[in-house]
Amino acid sequence: MLRALVIIPTFNEIENIEKMLNTVMALPGG
Repeated sequence: MLRALVIIPTFNEIENIEKMLNTVMALPGG
């Protein structure tokens, strides 16, 4: 149970980081 609670948020964080990187790369001069 504890591992699942730790792993799931990790995947969500990875997706959020990828979205942030895509947003930064899309910005001019990024």
